[in-house]
Amino acid sequence: AALAWIEQNGPEMEARRRNVLLRELQRVQRASFIHFLLLCLIPTSLLFIVVATVLGEDEECQSDATLCIKETRTFVNAFTTRCICDAIDVNEGVN
Repeated sequence: AALAWIEQNGPEMEARRRNVLLRELQRVQRASFIHFLLLCLIPTSLLFIVVATVLGEDEECQSDATLCIKETRTFVNAFTTRCICDAIDVNEGVN
């Protein structure tokens, strides 16, 4: 029984323990890096979408029949802008 205890504490067992711990540490670090990368990519990609939407917006907001203005961009409508026009009274020509 004493011989088995001595063999477990030998240099081979220590090297084996070191290799097992090193592999586990590398696995945990790899998983943590992947999670960190995903957590950084999601908000960054959303920010790129917002910037591309703002820069690519060259639509005209005008009408020959009434006055139109673009709605100011807020946090709630960050991805879209609306063209708001005054209402046209359709009852003027009816008898």
